[in-house]
Formats: sequence, structure tokens, C-alpha cells
Amino acid sequence: TARAMVVGSGQKTIAVEVVDQEGLFNVYQQEIRAKVASDGYHLDNIFISATHDESAPDSLGLGGVNSTTSGTNDYWLAYFVQRSAQAIEQAYQAMRPATIRYTEVLEPANTRQCWSSYPFVDD
Repeated sequence: TARAMVVGSGQKTIAVEVVDQEGLFNVYQQEIRAKVASDGYHLDNIFISATHDESAPDSLGLGGVNSTTSGTNDYWLAYFVQRSAQAIEQAYQAMRPATIRYTEVLEPANTRQCWSSYPFVDD
């Protein structure tokens, strides 16, 4: 699946999308952005992330029959790009006035949310 939200400030409009994929190469992210633009949607930026879903169809080429064969399926990848772009476009069409509130939580410097990542991202 692909889930997206689009927010605008009146000056800038961005999309944030999360796809259920093990990972997503920038080439596919660029294809999604290009599809959204070619469909007539003008966003200032599109941010895309993947959930690291190892059960999803292979978009990285890791699942080939051997180490020299890609496990990707070009037909499925074209479908994936089209549907990911569609999720952003539908979110754009569903935009309505809203207020976004946020806060900052200060924590002790010796506390980390994730010990498995290096370098540590703690912001």
C-alpha cells in the first residue's frame, strides 16, 4: 500500500508518503514525483519513505533466484509507481483547511529512541 498526506501553508505545498516496501530506490521515488507532476499536480516537494516491509513485492532486486538475478518485476513496479502517485493525487484532492499544532519534547541527553542506528538520529 501507499498512504499519503498533502499539506500546504498557502505558500508551499508538500506531500508525505509512506509505502509498504522493504526499501525504495530513488529512481522509483523520482518516477512517482514525475508522474504526479505530469498529471498536473504542482507540489513544492514530495517526501517518500518505506516501512521496511520484507513481505512486500521486491522493489530492490534482492529476491532473485540467485545472487546475479534481480527479483524485481517491471510490470509490478510500473503499477506500484502509478498507484503511489495516485495516493498523493487523492490526498491533494482531499485537502481542506486545517490547523497543525506541534510541540517539542526535551529529553535527557543520555536517552536514545533507537540504539540500532548509527550515526544516531535523535531529533
